[in-house]
Amino acid sequence: MSRTADPLLAARLHAAGRLRRAEAAVFAGVMAAMTVWLDAARALVLGQPLPAEAARLLATPAAVTAAADVPDFDAARAASQVWARGVAEHVDPALSQAFGEGFADAARRADISPLPFQLHYLETVNDRLKIWPVGAFEELRPELLEMLSEGMDHDQMTERIGRILNIDAPTRRIRAQISEIDRQLDDPALTLSRSDKAALRARKRDLWNQHDESLLQWQWLARRIARTETHGAMEGGALAGAQAVAAAGGQAVYKGWLATADERTRGTHVVAEGQIVKLHEPFQVGRARLQHAGEAGGPADEVINCRCSTRYLREDEVQAELQGPWGGRGVGPGHARIGPDDPHDAAGALTKWQREQRGDTDDHGPTPPPQDTGHEGAPDQEQPAADEPAVEEPDTGPAPILSEDVREQLDRARAALPADAGEWDRAAHDYRRDADGNLIAGEDLDGHLDEVLDAGWAAWEDIAEAMDGDTELGHARQQESEAIGATARIDAHREVARREVEIIRQAMGEYREFGGHQQRATTNRRPDAYQRTTDPVRPAGTPVLEDLRGAEQVFPREWLEAADARGELALGAAQRAFFIAGRGGGGRDMVAASDARRPDYDGAFSSAQREVMAHELGHRMEKAVPGLAPLEFALVRRRAMDGPRLEKRTEIYKGSGEYALADLWRNAYAGKTYADGSLFPARIAHEVFQVGIQDVLGRSSTIYGDVAGGQLTAFVLGAMLLLWPSVSTAATTATTATATAG
Repeated sequence: MSRTADPLLAARLHAAGRLRRAEAAVFAGVMAAMTVWLDAARALVLGQPLPAEAARLLATPAAVTAAADVPDFDAARAASQVWARGVAEHVDPALSQAFGEGFADAARRADISPLPFQLHYLETVNDRLKIWPVGAFEELRPELLEMLSEGMDHDQMTERIGRILNIDAPTRRIRAQISEIDRQLDDPALTLSRSDKAALRARKRDLWNQHDESLLQWQWLARRIARTETHGAMEGGALAGAQAVAAAGGQAVYKGWLATADERTRGTHVVAEGQIVKLHEPFQVGRARLQHAGEAGGPADEVINCRCSTRYLREDEVQAELQGPWGGRGVGPGHARIGPDDPHDAAGALTKWQREQRGDTDDHGPTPPPQDTGHEGAPDQEQPAADEPAVEEPDTGPAPILSEDVREQLDRARAALPADAGEWDRAAHDYRRDADGNLIAGEDLDGHLDEVLDAGWAAWEDIAEAMDGDTELGHARQQESEAIGATARIDAHREVARREVEIIRQAMGEYREFGGHQQRATTNRRPDAYQRTTDPVRPAGTPVLEDLRGAEQVFPREWLEAADARGELALGAAQRAFFIAGRGGGGRDMVAASDARRPDYDGAFSSAQREVMAHELGHRMEKAVPGLAPLEFALVRRRAMDGPRLEKRTEIYKGSGEYALADLWRNAYAGKTYADGSLFPARIAHEVFQVGIQDVLGRSSTIYGDVAGGQLTAFVLGAMLLLWPSVSTAATTATTATATAG
């Protein structure tokens, strides 16, 4: 697969991450509405009492009849009231938020309320969704009526109807097994060895995979509804935002089609990329004319499961693209051109693209664009019908790394973790003690660590597979193995690290947005308040600020926003880098950047100084991101357990006065602790996450934790993918006690 640089990769990843987050919320709402609808339909058909939630949503509960010998399938029609109200309660709020996010993305520079646009859009959603139960139930009617002809008795019919009209009956046994494993892992009376616990966690992961495979048709239907409606809401919101800005005198007057980057893309959507039209004009996509990707009411074979997106452009941006290297090439994948495309030209471009995917030679026409979908298939391959689950709409560019199974595991793990700082504090402060009375993580915090590690390992497995199949990385590794001489080895390892980190960051960016926010920072503050007698702090120059901006790109956007809520960051310079947390009130957090130069640095950051800046920003995140410091505490002390006792502290460097729970880390600094004597050690800074950033996202030949794919890798990936702070919560942590970390 081609690895040519994709100038629109950041836009693709931003759109994909935004859609995935919104879809998870809408899916939960659809599942809630569908569950209560099925409960009501089952009770009405069987003449049984309605469950409380269904009865609350049913407008005419008097219509419920007593149990009868023969099921009354027509009685299920009354359950449509439950569905409509369930949609209003559970689905509409999530879709409204998705619409608002799309609106804000397109209108971020304008002070325009999305509310009237949201209300209008939700009216169309409700009109579209309220009729869904009728069609869904009618599809089941032949199977239900078949029972009457099979001579089943009342109990048999009741059991079968209950199974058909139940959203998760086949998964209950698996969930019970998962719960039993959780009970064993959490039971303090069971003295499980590390290998026993690892085996149980592996079994738990296998059961979750079985659980995913056992999902009934209802979950698939819910997923399809959520994906289609979320996409329509976000893209519709973005179009409404752009239209509102244009009406108010803004410059967003053009829109461009942007395809998603994986192998499953419809060919018509691949060809549509590069098409630019005026804001009010439709795109020509295959035989369809769509105002935006995923437009409600568009042809099912161009809309269902589509995950493309739309870019909004000023006139100067349009001219730059038309005059760029991909302008003036006519209709074709990635070719910048003014549309709508001529349908005949689009059909010809589609045929040409399909021939290229089959490997047919074509010496005519312009060179194809750098994006490579990796798609293979027959030229006359039909799109699955609207009611088939096979269509998963993708785009051009690098294929996704994280599988759907891993993404869903991340969603589950995120839902299982504490939702706010208060819940994290309660888990963190529920300590246990070892045989010598030392504080160690409590059961809840230990369980949260398991969730993070399990999710991180799952993500790493997909990443490692992508690395193994990457041609560019394979070539770089071969070059490194053949390098002779110190300089050649440094250069070769740097190329390996760079490519490995590109793959890691692509995978992480598929699940959530990284970078995208700049913290307020100053290099003009006098550093007197932060002086350390052993290492004077000096004012920082422009390179330090540039290193800050570069280091920010490896952190989740929400983390950066939460850190920024703590106030302006003061930047200084010192021989050895360190971080000091602000003293509340007007006190500022400070990062003193390192003056030390390392010409032999062979990692993926642009310099050793930038890698160290990322390390120090990691300490600021300990203060801004609820759960991060407690999880570090839990990991370091879990690894340092020697049977029933915590191992003794060891001095990291002789005479340094710095101590660690060294365990078997490659470098004892990974186990460094600042918490000795603290009554609340789970709140105190550690170093394990920070050196983990260097190991996972720097990947130089200096290793702190363990081999690639080890526990520290899983911890860093899991924490950065799963912890989601709120800015309001982070702001309150600015008044916590001062801490110094290096």
